Formats: sequence, structure tokens, C-alpha cells
Amino acid sequence: MPTLRDMRITTHVVGLLSLFFALMYAWNHQFERMPGGHVVGINDLQMIQPHAAHIRRDSQALILSARGDTRHATFDLPLGVTASHLFIRVSAQAKQLMQGEEIWQDGRTFIEWLSPENQRVTVSPIHSARGDTGLTTCFAIKQPPGDLRPVLRLENLGKQGDYILKEIELTPARVTGSWKLGSPLIMAAFVFLIASLLAANQIPSLPRRLFAASVTCIIGYFFIIPGPWPQTKGIGQDLVWNHQQAKPTETVSGTKLHLPITPQANIESKLGDQKIAFNQPYCTKLPGSGNLALQAKRILAKVRSLLHFALLFAPVWIVSYAVGSKRGFLLGFAMALGMEMAQWLFGYGFQADDVKDLLADFCGISIAVYCHTRLSRKIHSWMPFPFPQPA
Repeated sequence: MPTLRDMRITTHVVGLLSLFFALMYAWNHQFERMPGGHVVGINDLQMIQPHAAHIRRDSQALILSARGDTRHATFDLPLGVTASHLFIRVSAQAKQLMQGEEIWQDGRTFIEWLSPENQRVTVSPIHSARGDTGLTTCFAIKQPPGDLRPVLRLENLGKQGDYILKEIELTPARVTGSWKLGSPLIMAAFVFLIASLLAANQIPSLPRRLFAASVTCIIGYFFIIPGPWPQTKGIGQDLVWNHQQAKPTETVSGTKLHLPITPQANIESKLGDQKIAFNQPYCTKLPGSGNLALQAKRILAKVRSLLHFALLFAPVWIVSYAVGSKRGFLLGFAMALGMEMAQWLFGYGFQADDVKDLLADFCGISIAVYCHTRLSRKIHSWMPFPFPQPA
């Protein structure tokens, strides 16, 4: 027969799972359309004269072939307003596209953010493909700060084949007020439930429980939700928002958006500006995202396992100091599993490198628990912790 303690633990676990699904729902509904913004779609791009020689239009798709000296097409984006985010729906594919010598020499779509001097400041990747692969997805990107002009850029740097942009929709968006208010409440609820679960496991000290729960949720906030990625994707499904009734070429008020055809003189002038802006060799690697966590991940990619080791080692040792080695180990295991599961739920897959990451996480957790059992009492004797002597 289940004891009262077993029932309390089961109740808290069910509460944590329910809170996770509430977080999924709130995350997937966190964006809304910016009032006054224009939805720029594939039909609008069809109306703009592209800055490329070998782009074709076929059944409302844009096709860029891997031939000629000009391997790109750029489109100014008349979004209408400045917003915190840009919501993107895209469907694109490669057709018999043979990759070039470098990894970035394939077919790709991205937004380049240009300064008033027409210099590229940063880029926001949207899609890339080679061979006969394709992808249909939606996500949001955070617009970089400053007075920057967004330009949609298509490239086909392969040796042969076509890159086909079948559909795209770009909408200025903002974070909803419900997410701004609800996300801190959800995180606070996680702290409360984890602390209550620790109380059901014979941790009577409230400061210890709250401290351990807070450290666990801080790791989750920075490395599980949303993770160090340049795009904000849905958890387990696509991002959702209430704008489906509006046509891509209409404004919020329903006024049809007519985009002017760029005069040839202006095109030549902009091409001249681009030669100044891109005076480097044409086939260059895209600049990295402005996301500091993503930049650090790229720079330290060769020591990826060591980073995972360090990421779990410190918080697990601290949590073990507060609630004991057994519970610290379990909370550390939950952190590691949460990071890899989040990567899968966000659509980034689970590969052989992720198995190595889990092994590195396990090593970091195990050594943290070992250091706690061997060193925490000695450290406490000359550097008292806010808590009593560790258990």
C-alpha cells in the first residue's frame, strides 16, 4: 500500500510534468504580430527586381542556379515597422545541388543587416540545403539592435544545381504580455515544486531546498529554455500565433501592400554599394551570430565535452553541498537529461556527439559528487557557507 510519502512524491512529479506542458504551451504562443507591420511573402518578392542575373520565377517560386559570376539575389524588406523579433515561415529546397569546396558553398537563405553606410553588421541564418534536400519550418529571430536595414539574401555557391525558395513569410513580431508575465511565474512555480519535492525527501531546511531548486532552475533558464541558438523554435511543434487570417501581402488594417519596382538606375547604384560592402572574396563564410553563447560554442567546439563537464560540475557540487550528494546527483542528472531533451524537442536532433555530451555530463556530475563527499567539509571549516555543516 502506498505510504503518505510516496503519494506526496507522486503528486509533486505529476505537478512538475503538468508545469512542463504549461511551459510548452506558453513558449509556443509567446509571439504576436506587431501592429502596423507588413507581412512580406513570396509574392512580394516576385514584385521586387532582384539584384541577380540567374534567378528565375516558376510557379511562384524563386530559383537560383549555380552558374555565372553573380551567385546571389538580394531583396530589400519593406517591413513597415521596427520590431523586437521577426517571425519567419520558410519552405525551400535544393535540386541536384553539388556543394563547393567549403561547407558554406551550398544553397542558402539568410537576412543580412546593413548599417546606414551599407556595411554588413551581422546576419540571421534562415535556411540552407544541398543535394536534393528541403525543409519547411517556422521560427522567430531577434532583430539586432541599432539602425539596421534588413535585406533578404539568397545564395547558390554550389558547383551545379538549383536552389529553390518555394515559400517565405516574414512578419514583424513582438513578445506577448502574457509570456512576459507568465514565464517568471512558471519558473517560480518550478522552484516551489522542486523545493517541495526535496521536502518530501527529508530535506527539512527551507533555505537549503530553495537554494538547490533555484540553482537547478537557473541552469534550466539559461541552457534548457531557450538554449544557445540563434532561432526561437517551438517546443515539440511549430510556434503558434493568431495571424493566420491575414494574407501575406496585407497589412493589419487590410490595405493591400503594393511594392514598387526598383528602377534600374537604383539597382546599379545598390550593386555599386554592395561591391564596397563586400570587398572580401565572394565565397566567404557567414559571420557568426551576435548570440554570445553561440559564439562561445563555436570557438570552443573542439573542447565541447570539456565544456559539458564544467557546465554540470560546478552547479552539482553546489547543490550537493545544500541537499546532499544523492539528491545533488539526481538533480544534476535531471539537468543533463533536460538539456539533451530540449535540443531534441527544439528540432535540433540527437546525434553521436550528443551521446558524448551525456557521458561528459555524467562525468562532471560524478566528480562533483565525489568532490563534495571528500572536500566540502574541509572547505567549510575555513570558508563557512551560509548553511550549516554540509550533510
